[in-house]
Amino acid sequence: KTHILDGVPVKSDVNLAQFLKMIYNILHAPACVLTGYGSDVVDFRISEDCLGVEYLFNIVLDRGILTATSASSLVQGGGGVKPGCVAVDGYIHGYTGEVDGFFGYSVDYYYKKNTSLYDIIYMKKSDLNETMTLDYDKIVGYSNFTYSYDANNTIKKVSIEPDTDVIYNGVACIAPTPVDMTPKFGRVVLVDNDNDQKYEVAHIENYEFIVVDSVNAEKQIIKDKDKTTTLEIKDADEVSISLDGRTYSLDRLYMGNLLKIKRSKSDSGYYKIEINVNKDEVPGAAITATGKDTMTALGKTYPIWDKLDQRSRDNIVIGKIVSLYISDGIIVRVEKESSNNNYAYLLAVSEPETFSDEIQFKLVLSDATLAILEKG
Repeated sequence: KTHILDGVPVKSDVNLAQFLKMIYNILHAPACVLTGYGSDVVDFRISEDCLGVEYLFNIVLDRGILTATSASSLVQGGGGVKPGCVAVDGYIHGYTGEVDGFFGYSVDYYYKKNTSLYDIIYMKKSDLNETMTLDYDKIVGYSNFTYSYDANNTIKKVSIEPDTDVIYNGVACIAPTPVDMTPKFGRVVLVDNDNDQKYEVAHIENYEFIVVDSVNAEKQIIKDKDKTTTLEIKDADEVSISLDGRTYSLDRLYMGNLLKIKRSKSDSGYYKIEINVNKDEVPGAAITATGKDTMTALGKTYPIWDKLDQRSRDNIVIGKIVSLYISDGIIVRVEKESSNNNYAYLLAVSEPETFSDEIQFKLVLSDATLAILEKG
């Protein structure tokens, strides 16, 4: 059985989607190989060792664990392979596509046999992978290779193996600490990549935040408004800065930008920094109410990051004018305005029905009180 009609109804006319499904099935079915021919006979056999895509196009479909990228390797103490390559189960292939989403996973990949490095032309995660995701705000603790986490107000536990590979922000981490294993803002993805009910890989995704105070593009230094945090990127092996998915440059950053930063461990052998310029800022917001985990400004209530620094918490005072910095809908930084002089923010303007009607202006004053101004 070649499964050519899998997913295709056999008692109906074939539409384009079903036709393409049949083509896909043919390419992934065992090839029908010519074994002999004569004056009045041609012999074929079904080859279980060769798929249609290989027989017709010399392209091989294979499966394995993506064990190394140009940045890093899951081999203990090992570095990455050369740029433009990856390793699958330790075998090096040429590949120039995206790798961050595949590192440590079981992958199905297609490679060309007639190239020196068996260049991979397409890769996808295989159906062997089983994952469990723990968001940072659900993690209660981590010790002895075991996570405690909140699942609908019930504390549960999940364990990894002592030899589980840890990938911290895209780069293998040889000796992770408990702090490394518990992101402040991000998530943990546990990966069972061979369907043996054990987690072979733990992906740790952790973000930091900086509100730009100054940038020295020549020395490649970014200083935070908190006056204590400095990000130096000159020693990084790889740096990317983006805004809305587009490449951004260091010299275009300006005071007040919120930077969402993901970086590998500087001692991991490959120091990688990803900087995303975040545009979610609410400047000049008058705080009108505060709660245990929320605050209200300009008529909107925002959740507060549970790891918000004390300096930001000290700025959460009713009546204070602040700038709010938001990531994923959560306040991650609160900066006081440089001046709290007497001024107001316009909230609404009434629309007069006739020329003689008075116009009303609804304002919030610098002390966070509401005021109505009428103008005839």
